[in-house]
Amino acid sequence: MKILFVIPKLGAGGAEKTTVLLLKHINRRKFNCGLLLYQRKGEFLTELQDIPIESIEAPDSGLLYKASKILKLNRAIKKWGADLVVSHLWGCNLDVILATRYLDHVSSPIIVRPMENIRYKLQENTAFQRFFTNLAIKKTYRKADGIISESEGVKNELIKYYGVKENQIETIYPPIDIEYISLAKKEKVDHPWFSDNVPIIITLARLVQNKGHVYLIKAFANLRKKYNCRLVIIGQGGEREKLERLTRELKVNKDVAFLGFQPNPFKYIARAQVFVLSSLYEGFARVLVEAMACNVPVVSTRCPYGPDEIIKNEITGMLVPVGNVDALSNAISKLLVDDALRKKIVKNAKKRCAQFDVKIKIKEHEKYFEKIAT
Repeated sequence: MKILFVIPKLGAGGAEKTTVLLLKHINRRKFNCGLLLYQRKGEFLTELQDIPIESIEAPDSGLLYKASKILKLNRAIKKWGADLVVSHLWGCNLDVILATRYLDHVSSPIIVRPMENIRYKLQENTAFQRFFTNLAIKKTYRKADGIISESEGVKNELIKYYGVKENQIETIYPPIDIEYISLAKKEKVDHPWFSDNVPIIITLARLVQNKGHVYLIKAFANLRKKYNCRLVIIGQGGEREKLERLTRELKVNKDVAFLGFQPNPFKYIARAQVFVLSSLYEGFARVLVEAMACNVPVVSTRCPYGPDEIIKNEITGMLVPVGNVDALSNAISKLLVDDALRKKIVKNAKKRCAQFDVKIKIKEHEKYFEKIAT
């Protein structure tokens, strides 16, 4: 079976990581896969040396550019002649459906994978943008032959708010490469903090508003009044300057390190005492499973959606309300001082994260691909 995967670019995000893992681990004897990008760039691009990759080199925005992009997509998808097209991210999904079902019909079945919490993400946009995008999703998603949701929360949202039929959508959690993480976490770390005896709290997320770093830094400032500890933030994004300024205002800048993008974040996570996800919303929150695979206890906001599907509170991790600085600092504090709780959570989380292993999830994806293609 010939499958064409479509995604705008291969930057350092969860959707991109899922796409890379699917392409790397899918059964090559059964599936002949290629990748179509809007732009041939991104931190994960080098990981797919043996996969055919094409790009339409379309800009990210602009109405005229949008029309040109859809036309280019139509031509590229036709040229590939795939038995199945799988697109990722809601904007790309719209483009692919417009290119294959409205512009000039393409017979290939289409699977779309939103991979985001669309309704919450659109709250960052203007009222007009929200109205137009919601209408576009409602009109176009019904044209997809299949939809993969990465969490039950996202699935229920699409059914309730966007008119998706229940028999049209299936939840398949993203694959996590446990074997790779177990090796990668053993690599040497050069940063001096990781050879000290000072506890490290760590997070891995893009530096954007919805990741809630502001609340994490404020929670850390509270903790710093009680404990000698440090905060390490891995990730890059437009909020960095604002967040660095906040650490100076709270007088914790000497105990907070911004490490930017790291090709192997797991070696840092594995040497921390607590991993924290402070997001306002997610589609799944795969980074929690990755941190669990590093044998580090996790604290997460109970944001929509994903964390409460991964974590059982005080069993496989700690869950706190979104945006609650005191609850966040209290949960972290509990893990710093309660060794028995830490050990219990790490032990249980190891069993839980194994359920997301790439070997299991790839088979679930392959089964769904075959179902939709036939």
